[in-house]
Amino acid sequence: MITTAATAPMRFNVDGWEVGYGSAMDMDDLAVSEAVVDLDVEVPEAQWEPIGATAAVTVPDAVLFVDGVRRIDARVWINDGDDTAASMGICASYAAGVVSCRADRAQVVDPIVQRGVFQHRAARRPW
Repeated sequence: MITTAATAPMRFNVDGWEVGYGSAMDMDDLAVSEAVVDLDVEVPEAQWEPIGATAAVTVPDAVLFVDGVRRIDARVWINDGDDTAASMGICASYAAGVVSCRADRAQVVDPIVQRGVFQHRAARRPW
């Protein structure tokens, strides 16, 4: 039987280190973001201040609050089927939802709770 990379079995090894402390293996080579943030989009940063309403405002029928949370449940090493390389991944949970607030009630609308395994392929480690 021929096994290809697309069908090769994978092994998951759970990192026993507490996730709040990071990983048991140092991952200093992960790229740091070099994104440039433009703080002067609306007004020059030095002139920023709260802006008051300039006209009468109609009270809306509802105000919607959107919030979410994510949590790393475990860090894992995902090994290729032939154990020649591994990459780091995480087991994570995440949730998001909307609360609709009206004059007579507040209601949670369409909450979503999901779990998944996520892998960073660029962080592969040859053994």
